[in-house]
Amino acid sequence: MARRTKEEALETRNQLLDSAEQLFSANGVAQTTLNDVAANAGLTRGAIYWHFKNKADLLEALCERARMPLEDAMNSLNDSHASPLDRIRAKSVEVLRQVVGDAHCRSVFNITLHKCEFTDELASLKKRHLEGRDDCLSQIEQEFAEAAASGQLRKDIKPRMAAIGLLSYIDGLLYHWLPVPEYFSLGDEADALIDIYLSGLIRNDSR
Repeated sequence: MARRTKEEALETRNQLLDSAEQLFSANGVAQTTLNDVAANAGLTRGAIYWHFKNKADLLEALCERARMPLEDAMNSLNDSHASPLDRIRAKSVEVLRQVVGDAHCRSVFNITLHKCEFTDELASLKKRHLEGRDDCLSQIEQEFAEAAASGQLRKDIKPRMAAIGLLSYIDGLLYHWLPVPEYFSLGDEADALIDIYLSGLIRNDSR
């Protein structure tokens, strides 16, 4: 019985997350209330407050659901690529392909880039979002530093600037592709798009 109750609670939680993803994508975060999410899921107001404290908590759970498979993919790439530059390339391409191929990941990126205003109501989420960005930047910078130490980067390239540029480049690609996927084929061109950026950083004799 306890197992069944736990399964039912998880099913309810996922229903609410699916409903929030749908409404946030269609109407924006600011224009969607927790009551809207519950009603759209065919659930009660009490059900959503049982699982989520507020809208920031709900949106964070939505982001975490999309983040987990992406983090798993990143960890597996750490093990399969010894060269730091190869890891950077593989992870960058994987991010783009995950957004194309994973509906939850695609929706969350679209929500955070196009459908979310970080108002006072979402102040705690904004803080976590910025902390996550800084952690990601630090990891990329470390890998670029390893690439520089192994002689793969041009000597005039600073690892932090390379990391900031790559993160901004990927954000820009997603920002322009998500509203109009037919604008360009992100999945098919992922490798070439990342290579365009990295080619400007690589020492000519490093490969």
